[in-house]
Amino acid sequence: MRGYRILFLLMLALLIIGNSYYAQYWFQFGARGSSSSSQNNGASIMIKTIDQSINSGSLGFWVGENLQNNAFLQIGYLVQNYTAEYPSFCDNSGCRNNEVLHAGDAEWFYEYFYPNTTSAFLGGIGPDGSAGNNGTFHNYSFFEDGGMWYFKVDGKIVGNVSLGSSTSGSNSPVAFGELANTSINTQEIHDVAFMNFSIYKNGKWLPVPSATSYIGYGDSSDTSLPDPYGVTEFGNRANYFVVGSGLLLPADFTTLWSSTYYLGINSAYGYTTSRNQYIPYTEVNISEPNVTYIGADTREVFSGWIGSGFGSYTGPKNNVALIIYGNITENANWNREYFVNIETPYGKAQGSGWYKNNSVASYGINSNIIYINRTTRIIFAGWSNGNKGQTGKLTVDGHENITALWIKEFYVNASSGYQFANVSGSGWYANGSVARVYVTPNVSYSEPSERYAFIGWNNGGRTRNISINVTSPLSIYPVFQRQYEVYLDGRDVYGRNIDAYFRIENKTANRIFLAAGRYNLNLAVYKDANIPIDYMFNVSAPSIMPINLSVYNVTISTTDFFSLPVNALVNAIFANGSSSSFYTGENGIVTLVDVPLGSVSTHISYLGISKSADAYGGSVIKESFISLYNIEFGIAVIIILIIVVYIIIKEEEHLKRNIVV
Repeated sequence: MRGYRILFLLMLALLIIGNSYYAQYWFQFGARGSSSSSQNNGASIMIKTIDQSINSGSLGFWVGENLQNNAFLQIGYLVQNYTAEYPSFCDNSGCRNNEVLHAGDAEWFYEYFYPNTTSAFLGGIGPDGSAGNNGTFHNYSFFEDGGMWYFKVDGKIVGNVSLGSSTSGSNSPVAFGELANTSINTQEIHDVAFMNFSIYKNGKWLPVPSATSYIGYGDSSDTSLPDPYGVTEFGNRANYFVVGSGLLLPADFTTLWSSTYYLGINSAYGYTTSRNQYIPYTEVNISEPNVTYIGADTREVFSGWIGSGFGSYTGPKNNVALIIYGNITENANWNREYFVNIETPYGKAQGSGWYKNNSVASYGINSNIIYINRTTRIIFAGWSNGNKGQTGKLTVDGHENITALWIKEFYVNASSGYQFANVSGSGWYANGSVARVYVTPNVSYSEPSERYAFIGWNNGGRTRNISINVTSPLSIYPVFQRQYEVYLDGRDVYGRNIDAYFRIENKTANRIFLAAGRYNLNLAVYKDANIPIDYMFNVSAPSIMPINLSVYNVTISTTDFFSLPVNALVNAIFANGSSSSFYTGENGIVTLVDVPLGSVSTHISYLGISKSADAYGGSVIKESFISLYNIEFGIAVIIILIIVVYIIIKEEEHLKRNIVV
């Protein structure tokens, strides 16, 4: 590798020394990329700025490499051993833009050499202290684009040059500390850290996968003094090393790091458990889904990573980029959650959602009464889990499906449109329940012979106390009828008043209250006998209605053959099914007064002789019997006839004898 050569520093050192026999040294110490980092189009590294105090030569820390055509370029920062005015830029046309740089301060610089030349300093130096504050890292890089090589400090281009090649070819980059143009090897160099040694390849920056140590001399250096400065990997961390005094001096080509680091991921869900090997400084994204569903109602929620190893991550992010500095293990943590489903067909339910296992879920509804309209409402009746409260809590240890239970209620409006009537039973009733409605009184008299009478309900009920199966809103009210007292005055066919009753309005009465209207009487009841009638009448006020009925007197007459009365026994059966026994008396005649329909069936007996006879519609029953007188008379007549016959016979016999003689 070429030495760090700054012509004006060399010239100045020679002037100070004044004797040409003092030898010059370029002590180099750092890391060389493995062959796998060759064929690149650039290199970069992060270098920590460290204050240094030196009294011989200059101190630099840089990244550089030879190109395929043997050109060379490098970039980093340097520390001068004295204060002086320096040109900040030099190229083939000369040096310019001088500025004062103070001893011990760190300034960025870049330098290049054309192929196969060792010309004077070509490149640029930043202003005094431009390498940043002590203890801070800064990025130094160079890369090729369109035939031009660009130099960058912390992402800002500070220079460019065309070197006739676009690639490093088989050459690999180096990252060195270098004590240049010195005559001694006893100066103390404070440790300087390097990290993120990278190459530019195929348009991407990639970490140098492996590097080995180098402790030696720059190009054209005197090698009579041993190089006492060292390099070591820091904390077993990939792509992180330090250079300086007092470090172990490994053998040349000792591996500092290589691609043997593992990233182990342990997760019960999402990622399968894996252990993969990565090139050092590789950026690896590890990711878990926020949620993994075990089932429709069970899930695992990612809660974070717990990492071990340098560069590992511990925290809640599910998507993390890791830089592989060493072996890393990442354990994914999950929280089991269950879905609690709180449902209600009415109103709004609170509490549905995902809950951690063994957490407490609070649930409830916003109202315990929901009015559909004025006459229909829904009443909260409890929860499907048995809780009767409007709100509740539960410890979640599994999926829960809780439904609010409701009862539909309908309003029953039981009212009266009459001042004299009171109706009870109004209120809200559950669907399917029974409402009991009652009205008092059932009759209200406005006058002794006029009244209002309860005749039913608007729903068809007929009794004052009704039970209604409530399945919808109801408006129920009693119906009263204005009625007039009507006296039905029954009379027999002779116009005489009789105590008869009439079948009307499903009642049997002779004094009844009736509503205004036309009525037809078809049946009267007298002496428990049904008497068909056909009588029409109108009612518009209290009234008396005379009604003639088929009620007759029935006469039963018993005589002998000479029309003389005989006292016969009569067994009578009437239209109402009743019976009676009586005698016709010495006058031989009986009159039955006001017989319904004039209907009677008789069995009349006299002197052992019985006769049957019926009467209807007022007809007369007449029966004749043989009396004792009739028998005596008959016997006398027979005797007389016998005597007469005897006399006639005797006369005929006397005549015959006279003729014979």
